[in-house]
Amino acid sequence: MEHTLGVSEFRICLDMALTERQEEIFFYQRGERSHLRRISIQGAKKKYFVVAPDAFFGIQSARGKHIFFLEVDMGTETFSRFAEKVVAYKRYWKSGKYGEEYGFNHFRVLTVCESEKRLANLRQATGRAGGRQMFLFTTFSVIRHDSPLGSVWLSPFSTSPTSLLE
Repeated sequence: MEHTLGVSEFRICLDMALTERQEEIFFYQRGERSHLRRISIQGAKKKYFVVAPDAFFGIQSARGKHIFFLEVDMGTETFSRFAEKVVAYKRYWKSGKYGEEYGFNHFRVLTVCESEKRLANLRQATGRAGGRQMFLFTTFSVIRHDSPLGSVWLSPFSTSPTSLLE
């Protein structure tokens, strides 16, 4: 239940932020089975990893279309399981299947966490799994106080926050 509320809270924060701007959501879909993808992993203990976002959405701005997968982290997954997600998203992007399925050539994976400590640990796990700029992190307290469209997102290796639309 908390997880579902977290996904809804992100959407509300996003909608509120967009009311004051010219950008708009051109699609928003909650995570569902139709977005679930099995990504083959050769040479790993598992045969495949799963891409199963909590939401999938796009924002239209003056600079173009920005596509995002949302992961809401309530602190219940192990860091190794989260690292598997990172690998799965990377492989999904590299496979080109994303472009074939949705007609977009790029996306970012957003993770919203409950605490700064968890955020730091997930950034570190993402970096160890080879995640780079396509993975962005923030906390619920930050997007409640500021805006999910502000410079509130951190990549695994950056110390300077960035905006979703940069």
